Amino acid sequence: LTFIMPEDPWDFYKRIGQPKFVVAPMVEQSELPWRLLCRRHGAQLCYTPMLHAGNFLTDELYRKTHFTTCPEDRPLIAQFCANEPETLFNAASLVANQCDAIDINLGCPQTIARRGKYGAYLQDDWDLVSSLIKSACRLPIPVTCKIRIFPEVRRTVEYAQMIQASGCTLLAVHGRTREQKGRTCGLADWDHIAAVKSALQIPVFANGSIRYFADIDRCLKCTGADGVMCAESNLSNPYLFENRQAPVWEPCLDFYHYLDLCEDLHKCTDLDEAVSVVQRLKSRFLEISEKWIAQSLTEDAADSEPFWQCQPRSSVLLETSEWIEKRKSRKEFIVKQANELGISKHQVKREPVCTGASVIALMFDQGVVIAADTKLSYGRFSRYKGVSRLMRVNDNTILGVSGDYADYQYLQSIINGRQMGMNSSQMRGEFTPASMHTFLTSVLYARRSKLNPLWNSYVVCGVTEGTKTPYLGTVNLYGVSYTNNFVATGLGSYLVQHYLEKKLEDCEKEGIKLNEADAALALRNCIEILYERDCLAYNEYELGVVTADNCVITGKHTVSGKWGHAGLITGYE
Repeated sequence: LTFIMPEDPWDFYKRIGQPKFVVAPMVEQSELPWRLLCRRHGAQLCYTPMLHAGNFLTDELYRKTHFTTCPEDRPLIAQFCANEPETLFNAASLVANQCDAIDINLGCPQTIARRGKYGAYLQDDWDLVSSLIKSACRLPIPVTCKIRIFPEVRRTVEYAQMIQASGCTLLAVHGRTREQKGRTCGLADWDHIAAVKSALQIPVFANGSIRYFADIDRCLKCTGADGVMCAESNLSNPYLFENRQAPVWEPCLDFYHYLDLCEDLHKCTDLDEAVSVVQRLKSRFLEISEKWIAQSLTEDAADSEPFWQCQPRSSVLLETSEWIEKRKSRKEFIVKQANELGISKHQVKREPVCTGASVIALMFDQGVVIAADTKLSYGRFSRYKGVSRLMRVNDNTILGVSGDYADYQYLQSIINGRQMGMNSSQMRGEFTPASMHTFLTSVLYARRSKLNPLWNSYVVCGVTEGTKTPYLGTVNLYGVSYTNNFVATGLGSYLVQHYLEKKLEDCEKEGIKLNEADAALALRNCIEILYERDCLAYNEYELGVVTADNCVITGKHTVSGKWGHAGLITGYE
């Protein structure tokens, strides 16, 4: 691959001042006010936040709000994400006369980049990457790129060489892989960056694990890079390039020098009062600083830093095997949930707060019947259907749940023994209906006492071994529990509980015992009432039956979903 560059890479690097201290592109962070603040304190080159080429080209409002600059804001590199060469070229042409170079984002690891097919998710399509660079090289200004590394050094070097051959004038290398992101990303691999630098003939910036000023010199020596690029550490301490950890009120006051740039965003704010608040903050911290200095002289506090000083966020490095195992378990859980709920993996990962509606249960002469519909709701919207909210615990107990489904899944894992390291069948086999009821009461009350409740109500039904007497109890999120011969949770406690009570009273008056068939019919009527009056209820439901000889969830049943009878209601139109 060969390409004639519009300007020699090293001539370009010298023209912009041979920058060593570089502020990275950061979405919604490296805007004009922040760039000017950083330039006042040692930054020699700044990047704009990532600009979406398609939106930038077609949306004038997007252009005005996402790209702002001024004569003091140079040298400046404008970064774009794209996956269509012509779109990139046309979008970049709109700002080519307001910046010193165009950068192509080949390093964003976020999920939105995967969906949009840009950033680090172009690593697998080298032909597209090359065509993007070549198309952008038609611009009158140089083209730079920012990448992440591959797990293999050789592949990273080959990728960088391809980018250079396609026309890239300067390359910024983030020393982490596409999968390393978030607080458990670990340290950047400087040796990887060094291998790239030694293989290229263009300027290279090293990015990653620059937490303190001393890290800059170490990074440059280790990698041989021509400059270092800082992102989060720069946000934590805008004085990083001055080798200074200032108290936090300094950047606040410093920021207010640029309020004229933000007045359109602060029209309804009393800015004088805001400055006064920061000054009061400064005075308050100065009062306690003497005490902190005295304490820091003790052995225990010698290595600590005052909390009011600008300081970097630490990136926790998990053990490699633990990190891999955690990701593997997460993926397996997502696949399992997707298969069980009949939804996509993407929907599972969104993890909405999904809740189930009422659970109802009724004793009859030889046991208990229990019913719950099969819908989960996200707010007022139907989310998933065909979901089971009844659990057969063992041969004499069934559990029903309403409320937050994720909290129910957590409790399921405890019941199954996974959290206690016990054999699943051994754990569940120990429960009687009464002991299950007591266990749930203890768990929910303990969580409520810690102000971290499980947002559920549970219904426990079964038959006691030996005496073969039916058992029915309930417990809510506060850990309040009781037993009764009929139970309804949620809106069911208002809409159908009186119906169940009357059913038992009628049987008692007539001197007859309620049998299984009549009890099941009563619950069916309750499901129908709830479906008509509770917007979160559903007309498909599961029915569970527990007797001395049997404990079974009988599958899905359906009540009428037709609303023709609504015409009989006065006022209905």
